Amino acid sequence: MCAVGVVPTRVYPQSGRISALADRQGRLRACIWYFQPEG
Repeated sequence: MCAVGVVPTRVYPQSGRISALADRQGRLRACIWYFQPEG
């Protein structure tokens, strides 16, 4: 299990929503990369 939804979105400014979303995407991708289900 990965903590993908633990990104402090409230800390980011309203104009930084895209950055926060991009960070979540990156974390999810890294999660899939490092924690791939075997078989």
